Amino acid sequence: FPLSKQWKEWNEVSGTAISGSEMGAFLENNILDVIDPHIQLTSPGVAGAEATAADIRLIDIARRLEGSYGNGAQLLGMAKSFTVNETADYMVQRNSTTGEATLQVKSEHRDEAGQPVNVPKLFLIAIPVFEGGPAYRLPVRFQYRKSGATVKFFLTVHDPKHAKDHAFDEAVQQAASQTELPLMLGTPEA
Repeated sequence: FPLSKQWKEWNEVSGTAISGSEMGAFLENNILDVIDPHIQLTSPGVAGAEATAADIRLIDIARRLEGSYGNGAQLLGMAKSFTVNETADYMVQRNSTTGEATLQVKSEHRDEAGQPVNVPKLFLIAIPVFEGGPAYRLPVRFQYRKSGATVKFFLTVHDPKHAKDHAFDEAVQQAASQTELPLMLGTPEA
């Protein structure tokens, strides 16, 4: 069960802080793995009888992560140009009787035009788990963190173990049915 090249690349970058130029290069090099979401995923009320079990799972992931799925064009646009301007408002409240103080900081991120930064929280990739295997739709979380003058990006594949387990189960069932031999899982005896 050799892992596919795409699986290795996405899992290598998953959850790792990368610079804007690294994020841009990675997305441009792997944009063919990114798929646009089906209407069922962008408008869950449309799902109805057309939604598959996999669609319902992806809708549930977006709901739980309080996000929506972006598309390849949005990602390429961000890869080519992403600017964040940060403003912060500070509010201090003091209790003159006790001397206690509360500091509240409100930080806002804006784009070049002064509008709130609007980035998709999620996008979908379709990659094979194993070499020569079928492609699996996997949600990827898109996050960024601004620290001083730099911005770090995170592209995190959501629950890759689920897809890997499913791909493995599918492959062993296919092997069992095609060979008509008993299926045995385990490790060799010593």
